[in-house]
Amino acid sequence: MTTALPVNFRKDSPLVPTVDFIDFATGTGLEPFYPGDANSTSADVPGSYFLTNATINSDVGSTQSGENAALDLDFDTVLNRPITLEGDCVISVPLLHVNNGGGTADVTSTITGELQHYDGTTETNLGTDTCAADRSVNSQQRVHNRVTVKFTVAKTKFKKGDTLRITVKSSAPGSGEEIIIGHDPAGRTDLFTGSILGDTSWNGSAQILANIPIRANV
Repeated sequence: MTTALPVNFRKDSPLVPTVDFIDFATGTGLEPFYPGDANSTSADVPGSYFLTNATINSDVGSTQSGENAALDLDFDTVLNRPITLEGDCVISVPLLHVNNGGGTADVTSTITGELQHYDGTTETNLGTDTCAADRSVNSQQRVHNRVTVKFTVAKTKFKKGDTLRITVKSSAPGSGEEIIIGHDPAGRTDLFTGSILGDTSWNGSAQILANIPIRANV
């Protein structure tokens, strides 16, 4: 005689996020997201920005500030299911310090990472932090760096169709100096490096990694 399975074994389990790590004490999973770019219509200039959980190639893979100029980059993804965020968000940002001048210079900037919720009408900042980025750079050279920011996100619900946004900013360095922010989900090292002609080596990954704290059913 066949015994029917209990209902709790016959039902499909509810959809839960695919996460790299789950803290069972808090019920929070960390899901990695990677900023990228696409649709370039001008050489080495990104056409649009996006946020993905796939390690695919960007079109360009980096954005150059220009001399003594700041950067403010938004990377978005539209969610196809509801999620709840709560916990610590960590964003790791690769950058190049560029010196176009005639002597060695201390190329200094600050890097800011932000997490935002957008519902089609209102943008809400869920957390932000800033850290210093400073490298000594020889004339007509660039130096690779990586900085990391961490902040706590209060419990926030996203509906299906809401936008999850990562914003990365750099402050303006000095005269004759530039900052280049990498954003290649695949983490390539052979990307365009701006004004340093003939040099396409990042000397490190150009991947931004954003670990987003998502409440999980554990």
